[in-house]
Amino acid sequence: LHKYGIVPKSVFPETYSSRNTEDLVDILNDLLQTAACRIRSPQLVAPMDDDDNPKMEHFKRHILNQVYRILCIHLGTPPTTFDWSYRQSRNNNNNKIHRLTHQTPQAFLNKYVTLPYQHYVTLIQDPRHDYYQRYTVRHGQGMVNGSVVPHPTFLNIPAEEMKQVCLTLLRDERLPVWFACNVGVELDDDDGLWDEHLYNLQGFYNTKDNSCDS
Repeated sequence: LHKYGIVPKSVFPETYSSRNTEDLVDILNDLLQTAACRIRSPQLVAPMDDDDNPKMEHFKRHILNQVYRILCIHLGTPPTTFDWSYRQSRNNNNNKIHRLTHQTPQAFLNKYVTLPYQHYVTLIQDPRHDYYQRYTVRHGQGMVNGSVVPHPTFLNIPAEEMKQVCLTLLRDERLPVWFACNVGVELDDDDGLWDEHLYNLQGFYNTKDNSCDS
């Protein structure tokens, strides 16, 4: 957020690809995998791991420009400035319309977002590692200067505690909670079913239950 800012949704609306990302991800994966093969080819780099090689740097910028072009085609070009109008709350007797002109995404963020998002922490539940410890993901920072901290960190806590934290934020603090989970397991998209025992694969294949919390 602090690098690019934000804009109202009406200024930069959803597209088909933003709601259905599978094809876009496949296209980007194909481009980046091909680029990785080229980067490792002797014709492009000598020595292979020399990041200061001008030829290497030129090629990386060329690929990133292609990535940006593909994203703009599918998602639209992010606005650098915009005009926006909004009406005050219906509870306000004035019902006044406000118009903002020549706004930048950064200025809009600084003026209208009061939530101290820089001080929020990310909680994870990973039983493979010790609880109440902080962890990070190597190469997890996917954007140059994209975070206020150089390497995003995660605090590992038990699932029950995470549930209580979410309940407190939603019910008592009236704050939104961003949540991510591996929902592909025991999921039937077509019929909208998601249950821990949706498929009896162990019974069908006569195999031992090797599932675990993750």
